[in-house]
Amino acid sequence: MRSAVIGLVVGFLVSGLWWAGMPTRPEAYAQRPQPPAGSGGGGVRSVAASDLLALSMELSDGRQQVVLVDARSRALGVYHIDRGTGQIALKSVRSVQWDLMMDDFNGGNPAPQEIRSLLDSR
Repeated sequence: MRSAVIGLVVGFLVSGLWWAGMPTRPEAYAQRPQPPAGSGGGGVRSVAASDLLALSMELSDGRQQVVLVDARSRALGVYHIDRGTGQIALKSVRSVQWDLMMDDFNGGNPAPQEIRSLLDSR
């Protein structure tokens, strides 16, 4: 009985020392940096601190599509990159500032105004 108690105390001390020796990490997993470009796969890679985002994806014909989103100017640009030659072609540029101010476009029923009027009538 005595050796069991001593074993428990030693176990708690060892686990406490192990936890105390663990390095603390200030960031949460969700805040870890994205893998560098070229590490495989597509996805979102932050180019600048919240002003410019680059979204990359593979197209079915082997080209890469890169969409640059400028949060400050509310614009986006679409590029296609030929992997064989490295040629970059600008496909589209658009300011979305006014687009994002619309309440409804190409939406289905019920429209946002209809939902709002239903909620207001309560």
